[in-house]
Amino acid sequence: MPHRVQVQGLCRFSYLPAQGSFQTQYETLDAKRAALYAPERLSLRLLLLEQMLLPAIRAQGDQDFTLHLLMGEDFPTPYRRAVEALVEDIPQVQLHFRPPAPHRDVYRDILCAGREPGKTAVAEFRLDDDDAVPINFVGQLRQAYRQIGAQVSLKRPAYVDFTRGIIVDVRNGGGDDPVSFRPTQTRCWTAGLGVFLDPKDTRSVFDFPHHRIWRMLPGVSNPVQIMYLRGVHATNDSNFGKGDRFDITEDRLAEILRDRFKIDLAEFRRKLQAHQAELI
Repeated sequence: MPHRVQVQGLCRFSYLPAQGSFQTQYETLDAKRAALYAPERLSLRLLLLEQMLLPAIRAQGDQDFTLHLLMGEDFPTPYRRAVEALVEDIPQVQLHFRPPAPHRDVYRDILCAGREPGKTAVAEFRLDDDDAVPINFVGQLRQAYRQIGAQVSLKRPAYVDFTRGIIVDVRNGGGDDPVSFRPTQTRCWTAGLGVFLDPKDTRSVFDFPHHRIWRMLPGVSNPVQIMYLRGVHATNDSNFGKGDRFDITEDRLAEILRDRFKIDLAEFRRKLQAHQAELI
């Protein structure tokens, strides 16, 4: 019998969880809400969602997947409407609005409820609204399962680590350029991970800390293709200090962004410049 692998991911769009859920700590939930929902922050995140994350989600070669997009139940109305409009033509995207709660509980609840009965395994991935994966990401997850799936058949979770990606730095690219790009090779960054689980497993991809997953689960590493983008900006909650840089030409970079991530680099730069001009 052929393997029947469900693919689903969860993207957090500035979700407001309970206290203690971020590396960056806030004194109160209201302080966290004010930081997450600051207009200048949400306008940048909305731009990155539109220009970086959604183009390749819309253009996946394998369309049999679900991306759960999570926001707070009090997400500001203008931005909520903008997100709804952006994903209206992408049936694979399911919107969720949740109150503040322990974040892993919320993620687990959404992902476990989204699992389909009768599947051999579920491949789960996690993104933030300033990440992106290429148009063959879903297909590559299924291919990786063929390499590691025997572990899942024994009720053992397993993972695939796509180690090559590009850091997209929008903290001003220098001069007139609002963005710079740094190709990087890393181990177990979130946007490059897929976790394979038995559908009856009560855990989700978020229950395996990405920086320690290689100590916890069997897995495979794929260093061949560029498989993720990670946005860097003034409000990141993650550390981007590690990773081995590799070089590609400007022409090759533009080709990768266009063909693999469906990003129009000229339009992306124009919109970033307009956003930065509004902040001056």
